[in-house]
Amino acid sequence: MPDELDYYAILQVNRNASAEEIERAHERLSRTYDPETSRKPRAAQRYAEVQEAFEALKDHEKRREIDRDLRSGDREVAGAGRPSDVLSNRFVVAASVTLAAVVIAILGVIILFGGGGDDELVANPTTPGVTPTPAPTAPGHTPGTAPESPPEIVGEEITTESGLVYIDFEPGTGEIAAEGSFVAVDYSGWLQATGELFDSSISRAAAFQFDIGTGTVIPGWDEGVQGMAVGGKRRLIIPPALGYGEFGFGESIPGDSTLIFDIELVIIHDPAAPTAATTAPTPTPGVSNEGPPEVTGEEVKLESDLAYIDFDPGTGDVAENGDTVSVTYSGWLQETGELFDSGPFQLRIGAGTVISGWDEGLPGLAEGGTRRLIIPPDLAYGEAGTGGIIPPNATLIFDIELVEITAKAP
Repeated sequence: MPDELDYYAILQVNRNASAEEIERAHERLSRTYDPETSRKPRAAQRYAEVQEAFEALKDHEKRREIDRDLRSGDREVAGAGRPSDVLSNRFVVAASVTLAAVVIAILGVIILFGGGGDDELVANPTTPGVTPTPAPTAPGHTPGTAPESPPEIVGEEITTESGLVYIDFEPGTGEIAAEGSFVAVDYSGWLQATGELFDSSISRAAAFQFDIGTGTVIPGWDEGVQGMAVGGKRRLIIPPALGYGEFGFGESIPGDSTLIFDIELVIIHDPAAPTAATTAPTPTPGVSNEGPPEVTGEEVKLESDLAYIDFDPGTGDVAENGDTVSVTYSGWLQETGELFDSGPFQLRIGAGTVISGWDEGLPGLAEGGTRRLIIPPDLAYGEAGTGGIIPPNATLIFDIELVEITAKAP
């Protein structure tokens, strides 16, 4: 098995995962791809990859070596892009705004997650393939200089059941952020032990945006930004369990670090507003271009012209709009049969972080089941196509296996 495989992506865990989380992922995926019982395509190959990944990551010293290599870029990780791991996700930002705005937005995300280009600092890579989508365009501001250490503030300190501490030191007067809100924030982050500044959006040209509660940021952010009012500023004191745990991250975040973030809630975007970007697939190295395999099953066509075929019905829970799901998938161009992407992926259905054909086509699929989606251009990448990979007006074919519903809709 080639050592360039991304073991974290194979086990569908983040680089901060505990030994228990890695073991649970191994057990679940071993059951899913057991060659003696599974009818999934390439089950034996995926089963072998899962075993190799588990053996590598359960060894503490081997895992440290892998992490060092990933950070330094010495390993050519399958599907990865440099300089930041945020670009290794299989769905990359494709903006419909001006090129300059796109560059600013992407650079903002790369710098934020890369801490200057090496490591993610706020991103939680629990969800392989998920890229926080900067849409609508992030609010701009004049770059400034963040304080080198946490400034003195005044306010009531509140500790939540999870151990997160927050202080609202400048109350806002606008709308209140809640789970599911798509927000833009400015922030600065320091290590509590040393007071050292490790990341800030203040020095960049735009605020940072994310969807609260989708796992695209560390848990301390997903919990801690909820309840903030637009215009308000909140200090978060995040324990290791809600940050980067016992392993830390890169050279900037040591293991078992408590983090301090000062966050200003700039705006909550109107959920009904059209987004300025969708997510676009990126080819996966090492996956052969086989063309869509023959499948049997009833083809169902919806009013939107999306068609689907359940050719391997599942037996588990049925996915609904708002659920967070783990899937594996392959995608082809209908016209040529060319494979353009394949791999594991996690998303929240209906959150708008994937093309419309996925958001519409996944509800009703049962765990363990595989569904073919035949997606017309207006539910995918439309007249423009994207990235030189998807031509204009392309109909796409995806075979999607629902591995697990990881969280039901609230």
